Amino acid sequence: MNAEKRQQAIRRMKELSGILKEASRAYYAEDREIMSNLEYDALYDELVKLEEETQMVLAGSATTTVGYEAVDELENGWPDRGSHLLSGKIAKSSNTWEWSSW
Repeated sequence: MNAEKRQQAIRRMKELSGILKEASRAYYAEDREIMSNLEYDALYDELVKLEEETQMVLAGSATTTVGYEAVDELENGWPDRGSHLLSGKIAKSSNTWEWSSW
């Protein structure tokens, strides 16, 4: 990867990480969705690919965090998110050991 392409990749990685962090904050701390799980996964996968190509993970990357800062209470109470989140992760998983450990 030449220097110009690397810089473009780094800019995109920063952009993706910001978008993904905002989506996580909205979902976990504010109980609102700003994008579908499918859209989130596509952006996340793009970030992972760029990190692999550049062999670099930026500080605070969305690939190194889980969820968002815990809150004591949500404005509209705790949502019933059920098992659809887990089922999405299972569908995305490529091996049974990975999801069976959840």
